[in-house]
Amino acid sequence: MVASKEIALSRRCSDLPGPPELSNAWCENPTASSDTRRARGTTALNVFFYGLFMDTDLLAAHGIRPVATRSGVVEGYTLRIGARATLVRHTESQVHGVLMELGTAELSALYAAESVADYVPEPVSVQLRDGSEVDATCYNLPPDKIAGSNPHYAARLLQLARQLGFPASYLEQIRQAQS
Repeated sequence: MVASKEIALSRRCSDLPGPPELSNAWCENPTASSDTRRARGTTALNVFFYGLFMDTDLLAAHGIRPVATRSGVVEGYTLRIGARATLVRHTESQVHGVLMELGTAELSALYAAESVADYVPEPVSVQLRDGSEVDATCYNLPPDKIAGSNPHYAARLLQLARQLGFPASYLEQIRQAQS
């Protein structure tokens, strides 16, 4: 499921799979439904993001347009910020993030970048604000790949978490998450 490196991050609408009329319609409507994505030949998946990929403007800059974006929490993990962010299992903790629906082709393109190619998918259960739970995929670094520190990344993540309205206690967790 991890991306093929051949897929370019920046794509034009004409490069999207499926009939041109569907690709063009999707490009004109970046909040296209999962039905439109399936018609283009890509499966829609629920994905939980906890780092800078929570920023839909950042994703849009890479040609990725998520739908059904909702805040959520994953129990049993804590945030760790090294060179990039990752989740580490910790039974007493929870991580705030954003649940998005993305197509498999979009995920392949997103995780083709060298800086995130080591991330691997794993299943998580996301608790939404309304109390419901949604099964999702979350991309994390293997433990042997967690290294370094990146104060600039941590500062950007803290700013984004504030913009998303995450609780003060979680903002403090981000401050403490640096290696």
